[in-house]
Amino acid sequence: MIQKRLGLAVMLLVSIGLSAQNMSINQSGMRKDPMWLAQNVLIGNGLTIFSPLKSNGTPISQPASVQLSEFYINNPNFPLDTGIAMVTTDAIDVVPGQSGTYASSGATPSANLSTVLTAINSSSTVTNDLVGIQFSFISPADSLKFDYVFASKEYTSYTCSPFNDVFGFFLIGPGINGAPLYNALGVLNVDTVNLATIPGTNVPVAVNTINQGYPSGSYPASTCLAANPNYVTHSAYYNSNTGGTSIVNMNGYTDKFTAKAKVHCGHVYTIKMLIADVSDHALNSAVFLGAKSFKLPEITLTQSFNHGNTFLDTTVVEGCKPSYLVIDRTGAISDTM
Repeated sequence: MIQKRLGLAVMLLVSIGLSAQNMSINQSGMRKDPMWLAQNVLIGNGLTIFSPLKSNGTPISQPASVQLSEFYINNPNFPLDTGIAMVTTDAIDVVPGQSGTYASSGATPSANLSTVLTAINSSSTVTNDLVGIQFSFISPADSLKFDYVFASKEYTSYTCSPFNDVFGFFLIGPGINGAPLYNALGVLNVDTVNLATIPGTNVPVAVNTINQGYPSGSYPASTCLAANPNYVTHSAYYNSNTGGTSIVNMNGYTDKFTAKAKVHCGHVYTIKMLIADVSDHALNSAVFLGAKSFKLPEITLTQSFNHGNTFLDTTVVEGCKPSYLVIDRTGAISDTM
């Protein structure tokens, strides 16, 4: 009997330990520094980034923030396992059982995020607790992509409300997604494009555009319909996590989305990744960025000698069957290169 009880206690302790390891964050060292996180966690191989510059040529200031961290999730039900967490309070808020206390002392406006609030017909445009990561790069390829998940505590109680927390990935540069590279005066045509949109649409990702497919908290469906006429259909992208007691401390989260854009090789681009509370500091939201997912197209060359011939050799030889040089492109395969 004593042995059985000991065995049961060990099993319970192991179970509790595994559950506690579902979600964790790391803010040690430089893991609260925006540029360090971008360079060491987000960026894949083959791309060099640098701090965006002010008009006077000096780098912009991006201080370390308690709202940023590296995250780890040991649960296959969540679409990402590691990467960067950007949160509208302390980053610890995303861990089940934890609670962030950070709140900005005043409103933190953003012209970029204001365009998203306009697009989703938000009646509130006051943003608080803004946090972001910005970096620039010279594109060595014709396209880019990265993975992300949006999550919020506004889900299940404030769906179709007149305000939503807001985020966006604002790519700034010339000729994005096929736009003219130069204007009529021969000057580079610099645009700003939000990449955080529902796949196949220009609709920004938000609580009112992707949710369970019906209102909550006694709010009218008309608010969601104004933000996204197809919000019921797009509920297929939503994952309920009511109460935030498992995996991540949010009431709901989206599927893994891939933000992507066509760019021009050899030109400078800047991306601003921003998230903020709207109207007040309550019911926080988060964006999770996939580790090493910010990539350019990847091409490898594989030699295939004596393809189909019965003899062996280490060089390309003349025979009855052709030999090949196989070029395999694994990234941005739908784009012309």
